[in-house]
Amino acid sequence: MVVRPRRLKYAIVSLLFAGLAALAAPASASIHAGDVLEVQVYNHPELSKKVSVDSAGQISYPLAGLVQVSGLDANLVAARLSTLLGRYVREASVDVQVVGEGASLNVAGGPGGKLAYTPGETLMTAIGGIKTIGEAQIERSRVDLTRVSLERDGSRIGAFDVTKLSASGESGPALRPGDTIVFVDKPIAVQVEGAVAHPGFAHLARSEPLADAIAQVGGTLPTAGTGSLTLMRGGQRTSIAEGDLVFTSPAQPGDVMVIPVAPRVTVAGSVANPGIVTLKSNFSLVSALYTAGGPASAAGAALGRRTLARAFAINVRRHRERFSAGKNR
Repeated sequence: MVVRPRRLKYAIVSLLFAGLAALAAPASASIHAGDVLEVQVYNHPELSKKVSVDSAGQISYPLAGLVQVSGLDANLVAARLSTLLGRYVREASVDVQVVGEGASLNVAGGPGGKLAYTPGETLMTAIGGIKTIGEAQIERSRVDLTRVSLERDGSRIGAFDVTKLSASGESGPALRPGDTIVFVDKPIAVQVEGAVAHPGFAHLARSEPLADAIAQVGGTLPTAGTGSLTLMRGGQRTSIAEGDLVFTSPAQPGDVMVIPVAPRVTVAGSVANPGIVTLKSNFSLVSALYTAGGPASAAGAALGRRTLARAFAINVRRHRERFSAGKNR
């Protein structure tokens, strides 16, 4: 293919501008609501203009329509516009620069990061935009909503009990652009290990039950055995189950909870669904029988009772030995 000199010249210029744009707009500089973008479409001055990012994180651009840009950097926005404009403009080369940043709020602790500021923003409206932290709803997350404070011009304001503000319908203090909302962790740290979605530390209030630690780390896995959890507290190891009083009572500092993988046993003989079953909460013979669908018939159950009992006892003993060995490692 033969490239005409004039076209080659424009191609080289476009590449140079794209390289400069990459240097000027680092990937970490994400765009959010209120930012002002200067868009240049080379060789098409009629399409070059300044646009503002609306509250939904979008810009409205000729030919391209509504374009979602929130969370992207300037280079990614340029690439997205090039693709959209390329449907109508040959060899669309686009450069995007952030020429004005919208007012924002900073968040320290908890989810961290920034929130877009809108005039009239209050502490409660800002926190209302944070739905989850990690794997948990904000109300059951690691942050202590009774001790939320603000930093403004180097000074600490508050602490505010967001739960009481919400209950009374109060909006809390008015915020200013540049304010920092400061979250702190709840005081009781509980280590949760084993068959849970995200093993690690949960942080609970002094009144929150031990069970909430499991919810905070994403809950148990489908393979978890909930009939025999291990709790290490004050140097002692005890076995607990979901629903036990200690499980529904407040956690204590230094608690460590291990959720095991449920044992799997083979049920053979005159049952509806012979095969391997998982005993999640009850390790008894009756539980295994009915997890496998129960006896196939009264006559079949009578004929196979002794064989089934022996086979089950052997399998349960083997799996318990493996389970105990795994806990002691």
